[in-house]
Amino acid sequence: MKRDGDNLRAAIYARVSTPQQAAEDKDSMTSQVCDLTAIAQTHGWQIVGVYEDPGITGETVEGRPALMRLLADVEAGKVDVVMVRDLSRLSRDYVAKAKVLETFRKAKVRLWAGSGLQDLGDLQGELFAHLLSDFASYDKKSLVQRMQRGRRAAAAKGKVAVGRAPYGYRYDKVNRTLEVDPATAETVRLIFRWYVDEKLGALPIIRRLAALGIPSPAADRVWKSKVRRDGPEVNPKTGQPKAGWFVRRLWGREWWCYRGRKASGEWHHKTLTGIIANPVYSGRFLTFKSGDSVTIDVPAVVDEETWRKAQREVKERTVTRGVSVQRHPYLLRGRVVCGGRDGECGA
Repeated sequence: MKRDGDNLRAAIYARVSTPQQAAEDKDSMTSQVCDLTAIAQTHGWQIVGVYEDPGITGETVEGRPALMRLLADVEAGKVDVVMVRDLSRLSRDYVAKAKVLETFRKAKVRLWAGSGLQDLGDLQGELFAHLLSDFASYDKKSLVQRMQRGRRAAAAKGKVAVGRAPYGYRYDKVNRTLEVDPATAETVRLIFRWYVDEKLGALPIIRRLAALGIPSPAADRVWKSKVRRDGPEVNPKTGQPKAGWFVRRLWGREWWCYRGRKASGEWHHKTLTGIIANPVYSGRFLTFKSGDSVTIDVPAVVDEETWRKAQREVKERTVTRGVSVQRHPYLLRGRVVCGGRDGECGA
């Protein structure tokens, strides 16, 4: 094992749990990578890899491709020290985190987790790492409980806590209330009218919205936060960097960063059905989707009867689709298959 003063080969691992977090400045992928890069350069360590899992939960190990690549490189002897902002970046689950730390220990890889370099090869270092892990897990659970208590207390006073207002509404951050947005609320009324009165399905409604040039709720969202040191994503036809990539010089070296473009504004089936099923449009905002939900009265976009008709319509159409398949026992079902090469189609 190399000593602290040697030119250690450092691997940086960064993760945030949701795409929304990936877009925030404080805990973004860019911030994690840049902070750890500065620390590595201060110690004279050579950064041999940057591994990023943006918008992926830390509950499991197998579901994170960047972490799996990091573990493979650790086992292959390509890394001397793994750097993370804190241990919760590796995992918030005790068992999953223990598996990762055990892989590091067997490969005699040391760990930097915000409080100094830890040697996992001795009992003291291993104990310290697990204690940090336990404290991080406890702190996370305690934070979630405090946030839930705060949201329930605010809900009891009629206060709404949302990161983004539902389509058709504006969020008043000062008073913490929802207000009807006249422009988008009219689109919501159109959707309910077409679905309930004209009996249109999701796809015909989407076509009408497109014909009227009405953008979807995601049209104003900007997705960003990618950092790479080995170059940008390249258009295979032109060989040039894809749109949105730019070079940023940090701590004496160049990093390729990506700032996402605006969404296309196209409507999708899931977005439309989500609007139809959401009780907020009848004047009832649910603070929690599961568990002890608290209902807050908000301004309605459609009347209660229209909303209930829409819910009945959803159930009736679901039942009709299921029955129609059973009522028509097609003679050749399961007997005629696609003639594609090597069964490519499978139909």
